[in-house]
Amino acid sequence: MSTTALSLHKSITEGIRSMNGYDTRIVWNALKTVQSKKMPVKLSFAIARNITILAPVIHDIDEQQRKIIQKYFVLDDEGKPVMADDGGVKITDAHALEADIGDLLEEDTGVELRMIAEELFEKCDEDKYDAFTPSEIADLRLIIEEKEAAGEQHTEHKLSRGKDHRKGRRTLAVGQRPEDTGLRHRHHAGC
Repeated sequence: MSTTALSLHKSITEGIRSMNGYDTRIVWNALKTVQSKKMPVKLSFAIARNITILAPVIHDIDEQQRKIIQKYFVLDDEGKPVMADDGGVKITDAHALEADIGDLLEEDTGVELRMIAEELFEKCDEDKYDAFTPSEIADLRLIIEEKEAAGEQHTEHKLSRGKDHRKGRRTLAVGQRPEDTGLRHRHHAGC
């Protein structure tokens, strides 16, 4: 990949987060709750953009969930769901239904949301904007890029094999220590 193409790829993919169905639902609900707040234009745009990205994903999750639930309906002789005494629909196997819904929501949705800089939320502390509640911030935490994460320098472990440091480089996985790999490491500063 050329330097220009690599730079473009990095700028496009930087600040993107993928998540599972549970997290997608939490972020969706939070975004829909806060979308009508008075906020800085950049924050409003980022929230609107993430809502637009999430809308078809949430629709697909809802559709799959509806199909799973219908699979467990108790049906009468005419093929219609049987109503329970509490007004709901009778279910054949509640534990299996719960497990199937759990499996659906644990799957990576493949959605890639744009991260939003923490500084944009801090601007909402100004009198001309609506403040975010702690619970709203907590629900949006998955798409908030903290100041430390967006800092100018970070330490990156590089692994190399043999004497040629330009070949065979790999980046350590999160939480992996160089000592665990049997390869030597060096610290590299910069973004």
